[in-house]
Amino acid sequence: MLEKVEVFDVEESLVDDLVYVCSHRLLKDPLHMMGVKLKREWFLRMLKEYGPCAKVAYLYGKPVAQLLFYPEEADPSGPRRSGVVRVNCVYNPFPWAQKMGAARLLVESLVEDAKKGLPCLGGRPCRFLAVHAFDTGEYYPQSAFFRRMGFRHAPGCGPNDLYLEVSGRFEPPPSYEYRFKPEDLGRAYIVYGEECQFGYPFAVQMSRLIRSLKPDVETVLIDRWKMAEEAKRLGLEGLVVNGKPIKSFITDREAFIRELKEALHVR
Repeated sequence: MLEKVEVFDVEESLVDDLVYVCSHRLLKDPLHMMGVKLKREWFLRMLKEYGPCAKVAYLYGKPVAQLLFYPEEADPSGPRRSGVVRVNCVYNPFPWAQKMGAARLLVESLVEDAKKGLPCLGGRPCRFLAVHAFDTGEYYPQSAFFRRMGFRHAPGCGPNDLYLEVSGRFEPPPSYEYRFKPEDLGRAYIVYGEECQFGYPFAVQMSRLIRSLKPDVETVLIDRWKMAEEAKRLGLEGLVVNGKPIKSFITDREAFIRELKEALHVR
């Protein structure tokens, strides 16, 4: 079946296909489309400055899977390790197109390019690929998939932080810890990234939920690409409420609300 799968680097003419893979069910959702707008603007900036930072796989001519990546040096809030490429995610949401090798070919294509020299690194070989293989709860877990592709656990990092050495040795990232300020009390800081079209909508949903539990809480949305220093002060936590980092995510609603109530001191 692999001969039916084709992989292309995403230039400007293919941005709509990149968006479609992840957003095809939400193209009429106004909030989600705000996230799409941010993603599109981010990607075009990256494309202009660094070159292609995504690949799309096509099956029978239809876009079915995507792989997003970028040089860590481009991210002002990240570790910025020289010669390291951050893999943001790989995603194939179409059951009819799964188990056809699309995701595997996307990663193999990136690894091959990384060995030769990636445009987003100015043609330099990549030292290693790094990924936080978050799991959406859908389909085959990203963490298991990347491990099958040869990625290993990154020492000293979280359980889903993985790496694949290409032309150099693994280098651990610096650690960021939340630094409390007195003005953090009574506020909720929500950190998101423009590189994913789901980032902004999730941030807005979290803000609405927090305000529904305690209306007088001030919610502050932090775009980590534009407010990097504040994002790092917050330890790159996705959410800090009333001076307390929240470890669960809104998709695990029961655990998320329980943590929010504890931080907000509400029943």
